[in-house]
Amino acid sequence: MQSWWDYRHLPNIGFFHYNDLLNDTEAEVKRLADFLEIGVPDRWWPRILKSISFEDLKSNAEAYVPDGGSHWKGGAQTFMNKGTNGRWRDVLTSEELAQYDVVCDQALTPDCRQWLEFGRGG
Repeated sequence: MQSWWDYRHLPNIGFFHYNDLLNDTEAEVKRLADFLEIGVPDRWWPRILKSISFEDLKSNAEAYVPDGGSHWKGGAQTFMNKGTNGRWRDVLTSEELAQYDVVCDQALTPDCRQWLEFGRGG
């Protein structure tokens, strides 16, 4: 991550974070379209935004999850769980979180870590 972060100023590198998509889906998707130089007519946006909503993705999870979700216990619905970010902190032990902190301190600059964990809005 850090090696890409160091070059984020280049015009052909774009960073998009799930938290930012959750916080303002329309703005982030439009930013992505602009980055990719894809012109999208205004009349298409409502349909695009509906089709990428978590609710729509979850209701069609088998179509979006690799191998229809067959590799996850509970299938595609397990993969498309809650549409939230940061739940990993509740899964790791305090020792594992301490190890994570050590590795982050060694491998990432503070601004890179901040973005990686929280996105632009964090």
